[in-house]
Amino acid sequence: MVSNTMSTAIFIIASVIAVVAVVNAIYPTLNGSSRDILTSTSDTDSRTKTLLTVSSYSFVDGTTLDVWAKNSGRTRIAESELQAARFYYGNDTGSMANYAATCSIEAPNNGDSFLDPGETVKIEVISAGLPRNPGVHRIKFALPNGAASEYTLTI
Repeated sequence: MVSNTMSTAIFIIASVIAVVAVVNAIYPTLNGSSRDILTSTSDTDSRTKTLLTVSSYSFVDGTTLDVWAKNSGRTRIAESELQAARFYYGNDTGSMANYAATCSIEAPNNGDSFLDPGETVKIEVISAGLPRNPGVHRIKFALPNGAASEYTLTI
């Protein structure tokens, strides 16, 4: 009877130690995974709330392309994010080049340094090497958070 009780106690203690070892091995991985999932979800949510829609474009002269994009998302975009954005321009075959662009928020601006939903931003691209050959071209504007807007134009 005593040996049976001792055997059961040893099995219970061994089981508890095994469960603690498994939890200690798995918990940090699960905790890290959940943190990564929450970060990824937050990044995706930020991108879906930030949406720029290219509405118009015009070639001002041989070196300047003006593009107007509307904030059709649900969140405001800081002017500093617009200035840090990347502007790409290229032909329809898939090759696109990065060009330096300046952004200025057009009316209605409300006097702040944010592009609110419904407001328009003027993207001015100045480059002597900007392709203007006839055909189908693409414009892509990518914000620092990964949200991007693409527009196809025909010259």
